Amino acid sequence: IQWVGGIGVIVLVVAMMPMLGIGGMQLYKAETPGPVKDERLTPRIAQTARTLCVVYILMTLLCALAYWLAGMNGFDAIAHSLTTISTAGFSTHDASLAYFDSVGIEAVAIVFMLLGAISFNVHFMAWRALKPKVYAQDDQVRSFVLVTAVLVAIVASVLLSSGTRDSLPEALRAAAFEVVSVVTTTGFGIDDFSLWPLALPVILIFASFMGGCAGSTAGGMKVIRFLILYKQAGVHVHKLIHARALRPIRVNGRVVPDSVIDAVWGFFTIYVIVFGILMVLLMMAGIDQVTAFGAVASSLNNLGPGLGDVAITFAGFEPVPKLLMALAMLLGRLEIFTFLVLLTPAFWRH
Repeated sequence: IQWVGGIGVIVLVVAMMPMLGIGGMQLYKAETPGPVKDERLTPRIAQTARTLCVVYILMTLLCALAYWLAGMNGFDAIAHSLTTISTAGFSTHDASLAYFDSVGIEAVAIVFMLLGAISFNVHFMAWRALKPKVYAQDDQVRSFVLVTAVLVAIVASVLLSSGTRDSLPEALRAAAFEVVSVVTTTGFGIDDFSLWPLALPVILIFASFMGGCAGSTAGGMKVIRFLILYKQAGVHVHKLIHARALRPIRVNGRVVPDSVIDAVWGFFTIYVIVFGILMVLLMMAGIDQVTAFGAVASSLNNLGPGLGDVAITFAGFEPVPKLLMALAMLLGRLEIFTFLVLLTPAFWRH
């Protein structure tokens, strides 16, 4: 189920049953995460969906093979490949990947979690042209990799300086895996990061808000939105100095339309409002602030682990808070606006 959900149930339906022919592009754009959804890889939506599925399946097979070569048995390799590429995080063992205690297996997981969190549009373009430089040319991918690398360096340095890890290799191992797992919203674990020192638990939870790239299987608010907000902030600072300057926001060399910028701000606003409402509702149910914050962040970002009492599991929650977090997970997976649009009769009439 996690593997199917990764590529999107709607995309699969459109790919395998194009004869339905009702709102194909509407549904595809609704299912594909991110604000920029108008580009199609191929002329027809059904062909586009099939292409994405082929790329997704090939990556899953490569992941399973890599896990097997790294030391997993066949069943574990297949099971974990399904939940790694989909950045979903379920494991066949309660201890997650810590069960294997293998640097090789963790390295495979890191690589394929990152691949799962990169836009499949970019994967398709790179693989079709056999040009890896396509990844380096994409603003969103570059930003994603840079932020992840900086976070790994920060976390590793704190783990080492605080004595939580005794050596640099151990600190880098823990930092790299947990940072990638959180920023891709996969949720695999080799350690309980909620017990890490200083501000590391909160830093990692904040990292999950960014999530992966638009058009990937990852959750969160998506890198492209933060990139646009960052660029817009730079434009406003520039205008404070040069009031008459015209400086459009560009992503991958193209000007971002005002409608997209408005959509980004609208999403950011509704996300903050929904987050605040859900957190208050959890606290009204008697849940402490840290746990409430961690639970909502984990659920809305489709992460898995949180903070406080939900650092490992939500089993201790009463039925009502569990139902609220189930709703939060659904809102996060469908990116809030899509969920709200699907509830309006006007969408189905058109």
